[in-house]
Amino acid sequence: MQCSVNEAVYQTRTIPKSHCQRKSHLHLWERTHGPEPSAPGHGGNPFERKGTSMPQVAYTRDNVEKCRCESCPVQVRSTCARDLYEVSEGSETLPLPAHLPGLYCSTGKTMCTDVTFVNLCNCPGCLIWSEYKLAANHYCKLGSAAEIGR
Repeated sequence: MQCSVNEAVYQTRTIPKSHCQRKSHLHLWERTHGPEPSAPGHGGNPFERKGTSMPQVAYTRDNVEKCRCESCPVQVRSTCARDLYEVSEGSETLPLPAHLPGLYCSTGKTMCTDVTFVNLCNCPGCLIWSEYKLAANHYCKLGSAAEIGR
């Protein structure tokens, strides 16, 4: 039996969850049937289901220094990012996350609006990405590793 993506079908027929292989199908199944009571977490967090911890990148001076966001093609032409980097460079203390255009895998989405998200990003080549075993990229657009779960 093929799992239909039509939500009305889920509401009128009982379709076993095992027939729902694609992520969009599972979402519809859970929306109409609710989470399985035996499923750990019930929240749809893939790290929780697999028994691993969600990546939480620490906002530290060491990680800020390892970060490759400053030279990333996504924001290399951003006036906003450049201005924020200039202000934060001279600081002896760790700048507030909102004042640092980088380490997005820790802090979340960029506040700069003049970045080019269609460009390839530096995330997969970053030491932080490999140390924390991250699996996504464009954290500046998607949010922190903890927010998006990878």
